[in-house]
Amino acid sequence: MWMSGATTSVPAPLRSRTASASAFSAPTVMAISEELTEGGLVLRYRTEETDDGLHGEEGTFLICSFWLVSALSEIGEHREAEHLCERLISYASPMALYGEELEASSGRHLGNYPQAFTHLALINAVTHVIEAQQSG
Repeated sequence: MWMSGATTSVPAPLRSRTASASAFSAPTVMAISEELTEGGLVLRYRTEETDDGLHGEEGTFLICSFWLVSALSEIGEHREAEHLCERLISYASPMALYGEELEASSGRHLGNYPQAFTHLALINAVTHVIEAQQSG
């Protein structure tokens, strides 16, 4: 009985969007891809432009980078989504785990390790890529 409403309780970021929503969000996704990345991986924010009270730089955020895979797929940029997903998968540790952050220049995991939220974003991203491959 409790499963009857399961599809409506899935968080919005994990559900597919309609074509009109994708058209609306495409400029935002592309702006993030072009302006908020380092070495093609997504930053949480630009540390040189934000006073967060911390000193120094931080790595790229893997949950954000896997989100970008899903978002690119949602707006029809399937080839770019697949390429980024394959690249991110290549950064897995020898135990196939991911940290919170990744140093884009070296591929070294930074921050909390392993990071469960990163793995959820990985699953969502791979699902988007597989669905695009199967439908295309």
